[in-house]
Amino acid sequence: MWVKNAIKFLNFGYSGSLKAPTQDQITTLKYSAIAGKNQSLDTQKIYLDWERSNRLWNEGSYTQACKLQIQCLDTVIKSQQISPIFEPPQMMSVGWSAAIGHLGFLGIFSFAQQFGLVPSNKRLIPVKNIGELESIRMLFTDSFTATPYNYGSSIMENPSQWHVSERLSIIRNESGYLPLYELTESVFNHPNYSPTLHSLKLPDSYQLKCKEALEKLGLPRDAWFVGLHVREKPDMLDARNGDIETYLPAINEVTQTGGWVIRFGTGKMKPLPTLKNVIDLCPDNRNYTKLHFYLLAAAKFLIITTSGPAELAKSFGTKILGTNTTSVGRNILSATPGSIYIPKRWESKGRKVSYLELITNKEGYAETNLKTKSINGYQVYNNSSEEIRMATREMLISEMFSDSHQSNLAIQRIQANAVGRGKIANSYLEMNHQWFLRS
Repeated sequence: MWVKNAIKFLNFGYSGSLKAPTQDQITTLKYSAIAGKNQSLDTQKIYLDWERSNRLWNEGSYTQACKLQIQCLDTVIKSQQISPIFEPPQMMSVGWSAAIGHLGFLGIFSFAQQFGLVPSNKRLIPVKNIGELESIRMLFTDSFTATPYNYGSSIMENPSQWHVSERLSIIRNESGYLPLYELTESVFNHPNYSPTLHSLKLPDSYQLKCKEALEKLGLPRDAWFVGLHVREKPDMLDARNGDIETYLPAINEVTQTGGWVIRFGTGKMKPLPTLKNVIDLCPDNRNYTKLHFYLLAAAKFLIITTSGPAELAKSFGTKILGTNTTSVGRNILSATPGSIYIPKRWESKGRKVSYLELITNKEGYAETNLKTKSINGYQVYNNSSEEIRMATREMLISEMFSDSHQSNLAIQRIQANAVGRGKIANSYLEMNHQWFLRS
């Protein structure tokens, strides 16, 4: 009886009415550790192992990190699962709505459901504030149900409840477990994938408001534009950072072709100089954050560094030019057709490090800062203005390039079992193939 009453009051908290519990709700809570099904689960060990997996991930031990997370989930599920028969999680974990990039992965997850790569049941997503609630409702009206929760945490984040919620990094299906980045590869390389059919849609009313706001900022009604987002954090040791000044020639390529450039980010970013056909939203970022979804969805393509908005742009079916790419073994992911990447340059003892060398050791997957990379013997350098300009030109104008470099790249990826299989710009390979594709 107490289980039914508890769920009734939870329903009241979520919906404002004392709705009677469903049988699914009763079964889930009754057999959870909270209800006393299995109190022997060592949640402290699960927490510690999961934290260790995060450290391994950051250090570049991708395979080990994934194996440890799968081990943690397997322990929880075998201990807490109601039935030995696979039961798809009913909820997504809190992390899925916590950042713009995670929303992008949520979109990719929804496409995976359409392809049968993961269970197609409609999931609940806990959200902690009104902003997250509005985003989920705008982007995923029919795919997911947003569930607000109080106090900044969720009972579902306790390891004892992981059998009813989907972790962000490791996805479950009837066959077992699939790391998120590998799920992404499966979606964008699926034979039925279409950027027209498999893309998030924005409400017409929202799009109209955004168009009107951009018109007031000077964007002509019939103009096309390229979105620009260059990661610029106060932490100068952040390996993902870029330098906006090196993007000025690329901006010129777009505007000379007749397009506009709209740059977005945070108010702390270095402002652009006044340029023709360029709108810089960063100085007044607080007034324009609600435009970000529209910019990612409506841009001809997006010029970006390794940052969350890239994942959401992919979910909108927008092409991306990923510049200054880090963790090249997994961050150069397959994306909307026409997307390309150019990686940063690694050097060791004054020698340029090849792509194959990177993806066959931890550095190709590591998320460490520049200080740690230096301790490990690596110096990392940003893309040159010319590399960025030429890649931008490649996005704008179809040019003929030899396929030999792409074939060599594909062979190296197979040899190293690289996770990310996205296309590296032909222009970059032409300029750097002698050292970059060195075996």
